[in-house]
Amino acid sequence: MDDMKLLVSIVHSDDADQLTAALRQGGFSSTKISTTGGFLREGNATILVGTEAANISRVLEIIKRNYKDPNKLYHEMMRGMSINRAAVKTIAIVKRSGKLVLVFPAGTRYRPWDPSTKRGVREIASYIKGFDNFCLVAVNGNILRINPTGEMEEDLLNADKVVYTAGKVQRSEHFLELIKEDHHFRDDKKQEMVDEVMAELEAMHAEAEKKRLSGA
Repeated sequence: MDDMKLLVSIVHSDDADQLTAALRQGGFSSTKISTTGGFLREGNATILVGTEAANISRVLEIIKRNYKDPNKLYHEMMRGMSINRAAVKTIAIVKRSGKLVLVFPAGTRYRPWDPSTKRGVREIASYIKGFDNFCLVAVNGNILRINPTGEMEEDLLNADKVVYTAGKVQRSEHFLELIKEDHHFRDDKKQEMVDEVMAELEAMHAEAEKKRLSGA
């Protein structure tokens, strides 16, 4: 048997799931470790692959095919930041007019094979703090299935029954006080808020899914 080798690949978090899926299809097991830091303090993932020396070239080829060019990633990130600034400015204007604002947090595309993707994004905390009141909306059903080996634009259309469930209107200030009282805002205040929101949404989702599947 050839000597075993350990390959360590650090990729952007957006590429991690696609890479691990491609490795799995190629017959290689891998371990993903989420990290934060480096360029613009964006999220990265360290992918560990243990394999025999004879397979090194095959693993490297899979990594190359599923790794986004750093220059392209930089421009995408800068474009995303520009869009986000414009969105925040527009939301502020609309909020002062007394209109209802519907916000879809980015980065929450749940991938069943990776439980960590079910964790809410930190931006949710900023949304709640920026408004006097908020209302959680659970969405059950999925008409856009994730393609494990493709980009977002390659996701698969799927016929399904989609149900929207709106929760009660909550005062943002009161919500923050309750979290502070229950959790005492340990190491990460933002994540405490996000985890509480996701827990409420999960409960709403589970209840609505029973009704959706039963046809009620």
